[in-house]
Amino acid sequence: MPADDLYRVTANLGNASGTFSVTLNLLEPRSLKLGESEDSTPAADAIWTLEGRAGQIISASLVTSDTAALSALSPLSSRGESLAYAASDGTTGSARIPSYILRDDGSYFVRVEDLDAQKPYQLRRSNRTTELLVGRTVQSTTGGDTLWTLNAAPGQIVQINLAEEGSGLDTILRLFDGDGQQIGYDDDGGAGYNSLLTLVLPVSPSFLVQADKYGGSGAFSLAVAELAPEPLPTDGSSASILPDRAWTVNGEAGQALTIDIVDTGFDGAGYLQLVTSEGTVLASSGDGASLAAILPQDGEYLLLPQNVADSGEDTLTARLTDAASASNLDDVASQTLTNLARNNAIDQALDLYAWGTTGRMWRSLLMR
Repeated sequence: MPADDLYRVTANLGNASGTFSVTLNLLEPRSLKLGESEDSTPAADAIWTLEGRAGQIISASLVTSDTAALSALSPLSSRGESLAYAASDGTTGSARIPSYILRDDGSYFVRVEDLDAQKPYQLRRSNRTTELLVGRTVQSTTGGDTLWTLNAAPGQIVQINLAEEGSGLDTILRLFDGDGQQIGYDDDGGAGYNSLLTLVLPVSPSFLVQADKYGGSGAFSLAVAELAPEPLPTDGSSASILPDRAWTVNGEAGQALTIDIVDTGFDGAGYLQLVTSEGTVLASSGDGASLAAILPQDGEYLLLPQNVADSGEDTLTARLTDAASASNLDDVASQTLTNLARNNAIDQALDLYAWGTTGRMWRSLLMR
């Protein structure tokens, strides 16, 4: 029951008539302990309880001798809300939740579904995950491993590529921090319906990569590479845009970085992101042909490719100038400030605001 309340039970008899009885039993679910297997039947135990913590990974598997059974497993929240669903493929009778990341500390349930009430089954809970190393590629299927612990360090610029392997999968890629909070997501950033995510890893004790799908089933590959950024030319010279090319630029607080993009029109919806060295987004080119931002602090910034095709035909030119000379200074500064606030980068937002108010004060004095 989701809460203490008054509930109503309705009996639908269809066209039947006559007397009937309704029996309501209060269940006390048995505990499903980590690493242990439990034998039962749906009549005796259709719901199990477990304790978990935020960021913990759980997996559960149900095995039955009835290979034709269409059994299923569902992890539930403490309020009974379904969090995931895993069904048998109809050939083994077994069902498996390969991995699920708990979002909160507390109690959860696992429900056994669509299995004959008297049919015996075995249920097992584990939290096994495989380590994924930067520079390596792993192969799996939608019925196998779908969650990995990423062995990487905060501040690394990584590119994660999730691609179907002849299966026609429409992939979805997710990245989580050590608390189970999603910090990265991509649907169709790679070739076709594959996923490609490029980002600076934030501060976190650990990272989890999840290979998910929008549709289909079958084999896929997952690869993680570290990008080594090269200096961004800011003299107006041209540079090719590639999916694995990142740039670094050093600037001072109050400088304006303007990037113009020459798009051939054949590479899809690629765009560029300007981020701080910690990965906070300052500006994005979106679907447009330019990107502009006011730098809030002295230091290094990064320009990252997103959804970029591997043709090398698109190019960019960049210029780093005194922001006071920008004709659209107020608009660019306002948008940069909005992006910083949206990403909870309070220190950088305050620095930019302080620079902006000081700059306006001096312009007012000079105009007198």
